[in-house]
Amino acid sequence: MRQQQRNEVECSQDQHHAPLPCVSLVVSGGAAALRESLRCARYGWPLVVIKGTGGVADRIAAAIGNPKDYISDPIVTEIVQEANIEVIELADVDGGITGHMLKRIIAAAQSRLTAAFTAEPNVVMAWDRVHMFEQTARRQRATGKGIRTIIILLALTSTMLVCTNQSIESGLIRNTGAVQLDLQRVASVLSVMLLVLPIVSAVVRSYGAKARSLQKSLHLRAAAEELRSEIYCYRTCTGVYNLSNLSARNSALAEAMKRVNAAVANSVASEGGITSSVGMDINGNGYDANFRVSVDDDGISQLSPEEYIALRIVEERDVHRRKAATCQRILGAISIGNYVLGGVGTYLATMGRIQLYVSVTTAVSTAMISLGEEERLHDKLTAHTRALNEFKTLIAWWKSLSAIEKANPQNFAQLVEHAEGIMVRRVTYYSVAFDLNEIGHINHCLELT
Repeated sequence: MRQQQRNEVECSQDQHHAPLPCVSLVVSGGAAALRESLRCARYGWPLVVIKGTGGVADRIAAAIGNPKDYISDPIVTEIVQEANIEVIELADVDGGITGHMLKRIIAAAQSRLTAAFTAEPNVVMAWDRVHMFEQTARRQRATGKGIRTIIILLALTSTMLVCTNQSIESGLIRNTGAVQLDLQRVASVLSVMLLVLPIVSAVVRSYGAKARSLQKSLHLRAAAEELRSEIYCYRTCTGVYNLSNLSARNSALAEAMKRVNAAVANSVASEGGITSSVGMDINGNGYDANFRVSVDDDGISQLSPEEYIALRIVEERDVHRRKAATCQRILGAISIGNYVLGGVGTYLATMGRIQLYVSVTTAVSTAMISLGEEERLHDKLTAHTRALNEFKTLIAWWKSLSAIEKANPQNFAQLVEHAEGIMVRRVTYYSVAFDLNEIGHINHCLELT
């Protein structure tokens, strides 16, 4: 019977010129089953092992939990190391859920094989939109930060020039002759600069208020994250994409893209245009065939729960951990800088002539605090820490489930729904909060001038 099935598979492969998705079910078994399991591992076929049925099935299940005990068994060791294995307790076997798990494994394998030859146009276009939004958001964010930096530098320069001008005026009183003439020329130049700087600062502020680059960046980041979330729901066949008909799933993804695009078009983000270097047309032409989300993820194929956790949840958890640490370091640097500047200002206050420059240290300290508040570092630290804890809790919940509970599609859908909700809420929070506080934050930043 095995030989007949193998012949049918090989014949079908020859006819279709592409491998068919296969899955092997290991129940008990002896030497022949061990050899077949090894072949499946080498072919890259998933193995479903029913633990508790004895024989090879129990040996493989035991080797997964205690690989050191099976070092002397090279065949079992190779199977455990090379194969994609799902272990199910015999007591937990339920026909409906187990059948769904087998369908999911076969569908995932079929999706990977299909992705190797053709990519779904809707998924391709969805990724292209994500890239477009993110590229434009990065450009707008760089513009907004540049405008903010220029405004703060102009404010600091004005403060420095005022102090220098006062120092020169006091020098005019103490000096005569050529020195006094030189000081008068310098004072005249400084007076002109002090007249020009407020005008330049007003022009930059006006441009920044009109451009609203940071606000556009936040809206585009929120749109990109929402669309990315839709892609992962599509790839895990959860939520509105829990459909057996591929055409219906593609239609649902197209509706999601239409909704996100409409939201961007009706927001401030559409005012500068959205461009991308990908340049894909409506049929998906122009897509980079070598594109991958990461080394381990092609961005298109269907994902199992384990793959989703590794490629999506764990990756995002690590990102939040790094960003939370970065926020803490910056806040610490700002605090130390303020203490140092306070000490320098106190020292300058005792130095007679240069005590005028105490206001410079005060201005620099105020600029640092303003930058921290404009970046909303405390809010970001809170958001990243909260998301990190939520991801840890979600992963712990999933690990606490039994194999049969993990195979339950409802639990998988709940996992995806909660994980994607965490990611979308974080970015949307920044966008909404910026809309509510935009004027207050800008005015606070511009008080320096």
